[in-house]
Amino acid sequence: MKFSVNTYKRLWFIALSIAVCLCAQAQADHIEDYVPQHYMPEIYHGIDVSNHQGRIDWKTVSKDGNVQFVYIKATEGATYVSPTFESNIKEARKAGLKVGCYHFLRATSYIHDQFKNFTEYCKQEEQDLAPLIDIEVKGRWTPQQLVDSLQLFADMLENHYGRRPVIYTSSNFYNKYLSVQFSKYELFIAKYSEEEPLLNDGTAYTLWQYTDGGSVNGIHTDVDKSRFNKGKSLNDILYHPK
Repeated sequence: MKFSVNTYKRLWFIALSIAVCLCAQAQADHIEDYVPQHYMPEIYHGIDVSNHQGRIDWKTVSKDGNVQFVYIKATEGATYVSPTFESNIKEARKAGLKVGCYHFLRATSYIHDQFKNFTEYCKQEEQDLAPLIDIEVKGRWTPQQLVDSLQLFADMLENHYGRRPVIYTSSNFYNKYLSVQFSKYELFIAKYSEEEPLLNDGTAYTLWQYTDGGSVNGIHTDVDKSRFNKGKSLNDILYHPK
């Protein structure tokens, strides 16, 4: 069968149109593959800050609908008090944010002295969130001394505040030193990766701190961002759960 030149042109145009349509449909079906990561909505539910963030505009931070909670560093060891703690907790609560305090636990001083330091500054009436223990280094403790010291501090906080504390650590540190023995606590796990934390005792973490390089309006430095695990929510860390 022979076709005229015009017929060939029409057939070529029809084939080209079909190919363009099919390509557009394929792109529509897999559009997420073509969207740069920074255009995808970021999932986070809270932040934690210390004096490293400097002066914070809490009114601006409070306008970020993703920030459901803020943990503020209060104390470390037996004597250190964060120089920005009092202003941060006052201004953050004034801005309407749910706020809690954390203590960085050290092997360099007695647990009772660290407890005194923390409770002197973290008043019960100013807490929206359960107290948080930051345990990241073993220091001079043996593994058993680490576990015993952390347990003693956690028990003392629970007796004082009437609320079991949250434990913050990295996934590696938990798996190496704390696994099983602290699985009953709400766990705030740091792992800076696209892959979520995996705890070797099968415990479901409550919060995942997935980056220390986040950006939030009102804070002029990088900031830690965290998100709740599936099935977990703000209620799991509230000082007075609803």
